[in-house]
Amino acid sequence: RIRECANALGYSLQEKRKAQDKKDKKRVAFWVLGGTTQQDSFASLALAFSELAIRNSVQFEVHSFASTSDAITHANVIGEYDGLILSGLLRQEEIESIYSFAKRGCGGCLLGRWIHDEPTPRHIPVPMIAWQDVEIGRFAATLLLGGGHEKIGCICEVLYPGMSQSRFFSGYREAMLAGGKECISLCEAGNQYDCGEKALAHFIGNGMPTAFIAPNSKVMASFIRAAEA
Repeated sequence: RIRECANALGYSLQEKRKAQDKKDKKRVAFWVLGGTTQQDSFASLALAFSELAIRNSVQFEVHSFASTSDAITHANVIGEYDGLILSGLLRQEEIESIYSFAKRGCGGCLLGRWIHDEPTPRHIPVPMIAWQDVEIGRFAATLLLGGGHEKIGCICEVLYPGMSQSRFFSGYREAMLAGGKECISLCEAGNQYDCGEKALAHFIGNGMPTAFIAPNSKVMASFIRAAEA
């Protein structure tokens, strides 16, 4: 009889429990700015975060925005998060602006680096997790120099100041200069999926290197396809 009355009133203990469980769950988001979660690097990160969230009963969201101004239009949502992970093309003031809407106690993290022109950038308001891009570029070039290569081509997409590919190129340049070799083969090739032909034309016109390095596999794969065509 009690169950019949509850059903008639639209009351469900199970649904109420689900609603309460959802309310009690921590809410964490991963925001990508100036890119999309379809890009390989962001997609793999989003998948890893999602799996971790499921194991820890955390409500997890993934969003991508064309610009910081687009992200700011969702400022009301930021205040509901218990944690917010940022990545993409961001400047310091944009990072500060986004996190200014976060509630007290909201955890934050910048995944990757931010765009800056200063030799010594100011601190950002949240911890940063980043790859050792300079060391990676230096190691790749040093390895090839040790193998007897003197002309090494470096293929990048766009060198945003302070960002990963700019730092990768810096490592390459340091290794080349330390080895007494000239840095003649930089190519800002644009989009990673179709940069191969542009990079190939650049190197043909400026003297073909005997070895090549790139900051990610998509850039190198595009170049190899163009070279083999």
